[in-house]
Amino acid sequence: MPIPFTTGPIYHLDPHGSIWLGDAREFRLTRTSMAGDTIMDLVLDAEPTAVTQEDLAEWEKDPGVTRFLEMGGDLDRSRIPTVKPFFETVYVDPDGNLWASVPSGPEETAFAVFDSAGRYLGRLEANGFKRNVYIPPVVRNDRLYVVGSDNLDVPKVYVFRIVK
Repeated sequence: MPIPFTTGPIYHLDPHGSIWLGDAREFRLTRTSMAGDTIMDLVLDAEPTAVTQEDLAEWEKDPGVTRFLEMGGDLDRSRIPTVKPFFETVYVDPDGNLWASVPSGPEETAFAVFDSAGRYLGRLEANGFKRNVYIPPVVRNDRLYVVGSDNLDVPKVYVFRIVK
């Protein structure tokens, strides 16, 4: 059973031949070349988000957790962090903008967006659906495409227009 709200190494091979690396215990991402040379070190001064009782209750509703408990499993809640990771995944769009998926509520999706020079452009939020974190978003022609599900767990592709 994985421990919720833990972090580990995050990496993304971008379409421009670089690798983005990070560990979400702090908001720091490093862009390296394939040879391992550091191209950019991106740091965002941000405060961590606390793990709430509502977050834990939502996690415990997960079918995998429910099944684990039904089979006699024991949850060691002391191993669950008190703060959420600063980001969950990263994605680089064809224009070189970096999209870092940041923790949000159960039916919320949020990204911290940076331009190709590493400048923070802002936070983008889309609410009303649960994003599938295993399928990366796609950005094309000023549109953001995100795979998620509605409140009945029906899978859908959500399309958002990006206004610059």
